[in-house]
Amino acid sequence: MHLSRTGQAAYGTSTVAVMGATPAALVGQVAGALFGPSWLDSSGPKILYQSGGTGSGPYILQSYDTGTTALATVSATGQNFMAAGGGQWAKWLAGSGVSSSVTISSPTAPLSGADLLDVSPTGQVVLCDVRSSATGISVYSSAGSKIAAFPSVEVLSGRTTRLVNNILSYQDADGWHLYDIANLRVPLWRPRLDGVNWAVPVVTASGDIYMMERTNVVTFRKADSATGFEITISAGVGFNPDAVVKSSGVYRIGYCTDLGESVSSAVLVDLTLATGATSVGTVSGGTIVFATGDTLEQQEFEVGPLEGNGITGKQYLPYREPLSRQDPKTGQKIITDPWLRALQATNDAVSDVAGAVEAIPVPAPQAPGFGIISGDVVPSVNATTPDDTLNLVSPDHSITFTGEPFSKTVLATVNRSVAVSSPPGRRGEDGRMGIPGPAGAAGVAGAQGPMGPPSRRAEDVTRVVMIGSTAETTASVCYVPVSTGAEPLEIMSDGAGSVLLTPFTP
Repeated sequence: MHLSRTGQAAYGTSTVAVMGATPAALVGQVAGALFGPSWLDSSGPKILYQSGGTGSGPYILQSYDTGTTALATVSATGQNFMAAGGGQWAKWLAGSGVSSSVTISSPTAPLSGADLLDVSPTGQVVLCDVRSSATGISVYSSAGSKIAAFPSVEVLSGRTTRLVNNILSYQDADGWHLYDIANLRVPLWRPRLDGVNWAVPVVTASGDIYMMERTNVVTFRKADSATGFEITISAGVGFNPDAVVKSSGVYRIGYCTDLGESVSSAVLVDLTLATGATSVGTVSGGTIVFATGDTLEQQEFEVGPLEGNGITGKQYLPYREPLSRQDPKTGQKIITDPWLRALQATNDAVSDVAGAVEAIPVPAPQAPGFGIISGDVVPSVNATTPDDTLNLVSPDHSITFTGEPFSKTVLATVNRSVAVSSPPGRRGEDGRMGIPGPAGAAGVAGAQGPMGPPSRRAEDVTRVVMIGSTAETTASVCYVPVSTGAEPLEIMSDGAGSVLLTPFTP
């Protein structure tokens, strides 16, 4: 079955039917095509089909105007596969190859090694470059110029390749693919992974892409969605389905309930996408009668990852095409259209990538901090988060810490003076330190002090003055009191009650 852009159905492999009946001019004729007649004028009223007269031939391509009922011969030879649209047609005939109303290499010349894949509703012709290996896809405008080339594609099922509103769908060994031939990019979509064997893209006026697909049932969904509708089929599998935009938000899906596309087998389903409501048309009394159908529920489909993002489509350069040609007006060499499109698409893609990169937000600066504190620290201190704070303290204030920001160094300096408790004994009333003697003996240089170890008073404090450099402050150096040399030993002070000490290496 083929639907016109206005939703009219033409079908029949051996008996032509239009919207539920065989036109009077074709009654008794053996006529049709592999997937039914095609609409020569995409919005009607002309259809294209193969006619064999009453069955004895000759087989020719013929058009029928559904408005005026006029018949016309389009080609004096028949076809094994044909397609039409936008006022153009093309066919493939075994032993002859491809021929078309579109001038591709010379007027209506057969392309013996090629195969026909589709003709779009605007008259673009889609060919398989090498039929014997099913390799390569080329798309030609209605004027015959090549506008897209996919030389490395190996088409798995050429007869289900479709081109609608510049969206090309085809199947290869890797599955189904979509390609926008207008900008040479993969559009946003998710391919089904559940055994789709037929697919038709449906493109709205705003550019949204929907997919009518068939597994064991006919389905309809937005191309980038994993959910959609299973179209109810009352009898058998939906054969040779097609789909078009019927009106805003409403889509018509058509199919036949038998492979031969008999006159009574046509089913049309008008689906309101927002609600799932349907209106179902079936053949009755030589016409298609519509009645309210089921309201369909959304179904989950097995789909692959999202493909295409506006900047990452595969780019196929038209290497088989000449890079330049002579301008017939000026006589100068100019770049050919296929290469101009390819280079413009490449430039657009680079610009899009640059724009996407520029749109990446600037990351917030990381808080300053250290991961590990190294040096003479045992055990080492590791940060648990980047903004951890390490505190350096000296409980007795004997060390002063000084930071050097430029070298990221903390200097630890030992203070030259520190308050410590006085040693056993107490300062005599003459200002000199009393050194306790043996138990029961008088202390030295503190005659008024008590005998033996004196008791401490809260106000007893000895201030020590360090003599010597910090370089002398090592683990092997001791400090001893300075004496006068007199006997008994007299300890020297600074006159203010502070004992004088001097470094001594044992």
